[in-house]
Amino acid sequence: MSQETRICQNCKSQFIIEPEDFKFYEKIKVPPPTFCPECRMQRRMVLRNERVLYKRTCSLCGASLIGVYPQDTPFPVYCQKCWWSDTWDALQYGRDYDFSRPFFTQFKELQNRVPRQHTNNYSEDRLINSPYSNCSGDIKNCYLVFGSQGDEDSLYSHYLSFSKNCVDTLYVMKGEWCYECIDVENSYNLAYSHSCIGCRDSWLLFDCRNCSDCIGCVGLRNKQYYILNKSYSKEGYEKEKAHLGLDTRSGIENFRKEFLEKLLYQVPRKYYHGKMNKEFSGDYIANSEDTHHAFYTHNARGSKFLFWCINALDVYDYFAWGDLELCYECVSGGEQMYNSKFTHTAWTNLRNAEYVSLCFASQNIFGSIGLRNKQFCILNIQYSEEEYFALREKIFQHM
Repeated sequence: MSQETRICQNCKSQFIIEPEDFKFYEKIKVPPPTFCPECRMQRRMVLRNERVLYKRTCSLCGASLIGVYPQDTPFPVYCQKCWWSDTWDALQYGRDYDFSRPFFTQFKELQNRVPRQHTNNYSEDRLINSPYSNCSGDIKNCYLVFGSQGDEDSLYSHYLSFSKNCVDTLYVMKGEWCYECIDVENSYNLAYSHSCIGCRDSWLLFDCRNCSDCIGCVGLRNKQYYILNKSYSKEGYEKEKAHLGLDTRSGIENFRKEFLEKLLYQVPRKYYHGKMNKEFSGDYIANSEDTHHAFYTHNARGSKFLFWCINALDVYDYFAWGDLELCYECVSGGEQMYNSKFTHTAWTNLRNAEYVSLCFASQNIFGSIGLRNKQFCILNIQYSEEEYFALREKIFQHM
């Protein structure tokens, strides 16, 4: 099939569907999109409230909560302990499909009846002393940390992974004692730095690798005792560092100004942030091949239109997290997710799922919410395998 130019039904701008896109849509058995990539991304992002928190009570036990839903939501909201408990069953909210009404009307009504967890975190036992966090798991002693995993003793950070003692960071992986850093990996005691790997005991670095004891440097590799890309002896470095007064706010601001004027905007830089890619487009991308329009993406193959995605194979239109294959238009999914479409906050061995929210470890489910370890369900009603596939086909024809 040849390339086609279409008009976005939302913003009315033109967008292109490439031949390889048509092949993907045919493979996953969905019609080509009617929204442009940018409008589709905005639509996905609307579904994921990461950082706006509200005070409310649990609709089941009455406990006071800090969560992502205000008190006046149309659906019940349970605390993590109640939601993951066995005191309720999502199947009790099931309803028969009504062919006289549109599917999406019925799906919305179901969504407004089934309880949701007050934050989109892992279960309560995987968050220790971290009540003011969301979209996170396996964190301990963290405050206002979002979209993060495996962290301890950290504050005010977003997309922080397997890190400790980090404050005011964004996209930091395996960092320790990092402050005001962006896109930093495997680094220790790093401050005010951007796009660095394997650096330690340094300040104000940009695009540096395996550097230590450096201040205000750009593009260095395997260096020590440098200031503004100039080499010093150890003694000279310590003397100049003391003179800069980086332990004071005025010293930091004065040196930052000098760094910007003399070096940061003068040194040539790579046209994108990333490494080890082949046949790709995007930024902040690594270890990916045949992957396009991808941002903050690692380990992707044959994928397109991704934002913050790790470990993907044949995935289009995805936002937030990863470890999935043959998926389309999904938000917050992962952990061995396969052949799923139009899902939101659903993960852990989810397979063959369509139009689902808050479903976990389930397969062959359609138009459902809140299911755990279930299969052959439509609108939260359990069917036999034969009944499920027959009804699912009739609903497709009805849609």
